Amino acid sequence: MEFYEAREETEDVVLLSKFGMLGEFFLGRMVNGVFEGSNSPSFKQKDTLLLIREIPGRLCTMVKTDSSKAYRYVRYYGPVGGYGNISEAGFYSSANDTVPLAGKVLGPEDGAAGDHSYFNVFDGHTDTSYDYPFADGGWAGLDLGERKHIGKIVYTPRNRDNFVRKGDLYELWVCPANSHVRLFTFQGCAETCAFVTPRLE
Repeated sequence: MEFYEAREETEDVVLLSKFGMLGEFFLGRMVNGVFEGSNSPSFKQKDTLLLIREIPGRLCTMVKTDSSKAYRYVRYYGPVGGYGNISEAGFYSSANDTVPLAGKVLGPEDGAAGDHSYFNVFDGHTDTSYDYPFADGGWAGLDLGERKHIGKIVYTPRNRDNFVRKGDLYELWVCPANSHVRLFTFQGCAETCAFVTPRLE
C-alpha cells in the first residue's frame, strides 16, 4: 500500500482496474493467441480473424474484423505456453450487434472437464475462465450451425477479478493530516471509472 499527499490542483483520472496490474500474469498468456474461422470442424483449413499482439489492458476488448467470408466454425486458439487461458469470447455478425452469436461449444477433449473447462469461455461470466491442462494446444470455439459473417470479436483475458466492472460500487479514500476521508463513492460504468481528483504527490 502506498500513501500520497493531496494537492490543491485537480486532475482527471480513469481507472481500468481496482489495484495495480503488476501481478496479473494471466493477461500475458493471450499474446500471440488467435481467433480463427473455418468451415471445417477440424479447422484443417482456417483463416485468422484476429491476432492478439499486446497484453489486454481492460476487462473487455472489442475488435472489428474485416473478413468478407462466412464461417460455420469459430474459435480462440491460445499461444504456445498460454494454457489456452481466456475468460470470455464473443463473436458478432456485425460491429453494431450487441448480442453474440450462439452455437454448440467446441474444444479439445482434455479441456472439457473441471472448473476451468472451455465451456466457461461462452458462459457470459468474466470471472470464470478456461485453463487447459497443458501449456500448448488449448482452444475453445463454437459450431454456429451455419455459415455466418464475423464483424466483431469481444474478448476478456483470464483474470483475478481485478478489472473495473459495470455496476460495481467503488470508493476513493484520501488521507489528509493523518486521517482518512472518503472522497468519492461511484459506480462502475462500462469497464472504466472516470472522475476528477486532487493531484497526488
